[in-house]
Amino acid sequence: MLKVGIIGVDTSHAIAFTQLLNDSKQVQGATVVSAYPGGSPDFPLSINRVPKNQEKLSKEFGVEIRDSIQEVAEEADAILLESSDGRVHLEQFRQLVNYRKPVFIDKPLALSVPEAKEIYQLAETYQVPIMSCSTLRYSDCIHKVKESDEELMGLDVFGPLEFQETQDGYFWYGIHLVEMMVSVMGTNVKSVSVQKTDEHEIVIFQYDDGRIGSIRANKRGSYEFGATGHFLDYSQFVTTKDDTNPFYANLLNEVVSFFYAKQTPIAPSETLQVIALIETINQAREG
Repeated sequence: MLKVGIIGVDTSHAIAFTQLLNDSKQVQGATVVSAYPGGSPDFPLSINRVPKNQEKLSKEFGVEIRDSIQEVAEEADAILLESSDGRVHLEQFRQLVNYRKPVFIDKPLALSVPEAKEIYQLAETYQVPIMSCSTLRYSDCIHKVKESDEELMGLDVFGPLEFQETQDGYFWYGIHLVEMMVSVMGTNVKSVSVQKTDEHEIVIFQYDDGRIGSIRANKRGSYEFGATGHFLDYSQFVTTKDDTNPFYANLLNEVVSFFYAKQTPIAPSETLQVIALIETINQAREG
């Protein structure tokens, strides 16, 4: 059984992931044993979550709360870097590399392409296996579209869109929608355009091979995620509401497999392209 350490309890994922990992009926092979609280003082949604989440991890799940990243890294076999503030991921990862233990970095990997590249360069230099993605990449509904043998002509994804001042544009919540798109359609995007109103945004991806993908991002209303895959002879509508398995559990099963294999199932180039596309979307939104 792998011992997992969490860096950053300032997110709902810290609680949800611990609950799943520490219940062998949900996810097998790893258990959370310690955590470093973290939290960003200038990011209210981050720092305000720390006390409650820290207490819950300790009292309900028996997680040991440590005073430093180093303490967690020393006793863990693998790391969940969960800090909700993408600005701190590079610096926190720097403190982990000497331990050479596999690290899952929750979305976003970083808030810019240069910082994301620096993380991968550090990982290569210190031979640290890393994996980073959105939970929605492993939703059952996206898997259904991705695994079809039919020729995919295009994809329309939809879901909620929220913003946080410190987490530039689509890096906070829009990343889920971008990753759903890229995981199915690929990364060879030729151009990006954005239309927006007070309540909705539409992002159009034109691919090099002529295919078109779209994101419908809802600023109010439903928190459901889903997609319509357009194949040569038919279209298929899928939604997380109909998923058999929780996408958190799906993700964690992949992460635990990564911890054991020490090889990411997602090419670094793909994760870097997700970050690059978000930068492009953010620029287009201001155009």
